[in-house]
Amino acid sequence: METEEVQRVTQDFVNAARVAIDAGFDGVELHGANGYLFEQFINGALNTRTDRYGGSIKNRLRFLMETLDALSQEIGAARVGVRISPFGRLFDMTPYDDEAETWVTLANDVNQRGLAYVHLSDQLTIGAEKMPVDFPSTFRKTYRGTLIAAGGFTRELAEKALEAGDLNLIAFGRPFISNPDLVARLRHGWPLAVPDRATFYENSGAKGYTDYPYYNATSNKVENNGR
Repeated sequence: METEEVQRVTQDFVNAARVAIDAGFDGVELHGANGYLFEQFINGALNTRTDRYGGSIKNRLRFLMETLDALSQEIGAARVGVRISPFGRLFDMTPYDDEAETWVTLANDVNQRGLAYVHLSDQLTIGAEKMPVDFPSTFRKTYRGTLIAAGGFTRELAEKALEAGDLNLIAFGRPFISNPDLVARLRHGWPLAVPDRATFYENSGAKGYTDYPYYNATSNKVENNGR
């Protein structure tokens, strides 16, 4: 993208956020993880730009921060969250010299903006490297707002992470696909159905994605319940 095109893309996100709020959503999450556009700008090995969006950490973070600011101005910071994947290696994201400093700088920048939350994505369960174990604690030292993490959590691991005090909330992705009653299953300790990745987000025939059964506590088995 040329320099002037970056602001056009920021405006695209603003327009999308406005449509979402007008449609009744409570807020929006800006996806800056998983090798997508924002992370490509942030990554010091991939970003070879020579304009104000390349070079220094501040410049590499500029696109994300300008977009967060624009979203906050449009719909309010309390309705804006951001998802990031620190030390992510998905889709050709590669290590770079000031990587740790970059994410701490980001933590400080978002801490000043009063966002609804920051959402950390651990990529181990989707085939990439695991986020450093101590990173949530490091991030928390700088970022004081609501901090969410996702990535392969079980009920036990989630409770342990919350008890450690670095995270405020745990996000579940794939378990929610295969367990329409996930909250009840976690609350009562019922067994979880295993997701079939081959059925995710696409037409997989007569079975999959939308027809995972509910758990019947009375008979200790699952039942369709009309799904």
